[in-house]
Amino acid sequence: MHSMKNYNEEAGGEIMSKTVITGGLGFLGFELCLAFLEEGFEVLAVDIEDKAGRRWLEVGRNANITYQPLQQALLNGCSAERAYINLYDHFTVNKSDGHLGEIKKFLENNHSTIAEAIVLLPSVIPDGTRENELMELLAYTEDQFEKHYKIYIPTLFGPHQPGAFLFQQILDESEQSVNYVDDIRDAIFVKDAASAILTIKNISQSKNIQLTTGSSDSWSEILGLLGRPEIKEPGRLNDIIPDNVEKLKVHSSSLFKDVLDKQRNC
Repeated sequence: MHSMKNYNEEAGGEIMSKTVITGGLGFLGFELCLAFLEEGFEVLAVDIEDKAGRRWLEVGRNANITYQPLQQALLNGCSAERAYINLYDHFTVNKSDGHLGEIKKFLENNHSTIAEAIVLLPSVIPDGTRENELMELLAYTEDQFEKHYKIYIPTLFGPHQPGAFLFQQILDESEQSVNYVDDIRDAIFVKDAASAILTIKNISQSKNIQLTTGSSDSWSEILGLLGRPEIKEPGRLNDIIPDNVEKLKVHSSSLFKDVLDKQRNC
């Protein structure tokens, strides 16, 4: 990988470009950071925390990644070819009552230095969330960014899966009836989802994309591997996938059993 230049360093008069990932410390957000680093991209991870957490040790001293709090504007000399607005982790860790306004403010402060906005969304969101606030944020990205995309993502699983998902609740022996955020129609290994997201811009011109395994029983198959083939459907979740969506099949890199073993031992 190429080492990262200083923010204020100029190379041939060009402003240095990064890939910005909000929610970069989250379940999907951090895997997305790792996927971009693996391909040699320079990444700016952004989140609400003042400092990066313990998982940051996984990137070691990789000079291609930087962390900054969400409240901080992009530093002088830094632009972003693409900003991945990670709302998936926002809604799947039960943060339905906060931070959407802060994400919108971050975009407002930095939209002039961001070329493309790619919004990552769960395919279902819990009933009672601030849908008006979400719609305002989505409308803002459409108005301010000529190039904008929305990617709808089903249940993601793997090591570090949040406790709001049923698979992790079963592993923790802490499930509470129907209190989970899974989209029971599909389930994708989080690393495979991150790899697919990385390639989407190169293979599609659609504004709305849905990740899928192409299977109707992947979620149920995983429940069976966990020894829980019979389970109640979740509490009320609203499907937010639009009609004009292009489906992108995500190929599995690992057996479900192997991924669950890693998740169990994480």
